[in-house]
Order: sequence, then C-alpha cells, then structure tokens
Amino acid sequence: MNSIKHAFSNKTMSDKKIVKEIVKIDEDVARLTIVDNGVGIGKVDEIIGNLGCQIIKNLTRQLDGEIRLLDLDNGTGYELIFPINMDHTIIQ
Repeated sequence: MNSIKHAFSNKTMSDKKIVKEIVKIDEDVARLTIVDNGVGIGKVDEIIGNLGCQIIKNLTRQLDGEIRLLDLDNGTGYELIFPINMDHTIIQ
C-alpha cells in the first residue's frame, strides 16, 4: 500500500511498476521482496517514525521476521525474511 500511495507522485509517469516476489529459501525460511520504480524514499531518517514505517515494523515483528531497506538507484525496495512455520497461541 505504501508503494501505491507514495511512490508515484508524478501522475504522468508512464512505466509505473511494483514488483513482488516470494521465495522459499529453505524448509524453514522464506523471503518476500517488494520493489517499486517510483520516486524513492529520500532521507531514511525522516521516515523512520512515520505510520507506514511503524506498521511495517510491527507486522515484521509479528512474523518473527527481519526487514531491510534495499539500496536501489531508483525507487524503493524492501526485503522481508521470515519463518514459514509459526507457533501462535490464541488467548480467549
């Protein structure tokens, strides 16, 4: 949703792309990669505390995963590494 909302502020851009890929790394771990060719983030320090960043961090924590911002020439990309099998307890 962040890519859709923020990546393409230039409405006349003709070749807008959001690419997602999920790969099983091994029996226990998968990698989700999301990359867009939009305007990019700019200064990372300025977005760390924003709502979108907080949602991404919280969802990553819920998955017991790790996330990193990819170093791209154009656009924005994230890589999320997470366990495939998770044990969760539902408290009623």
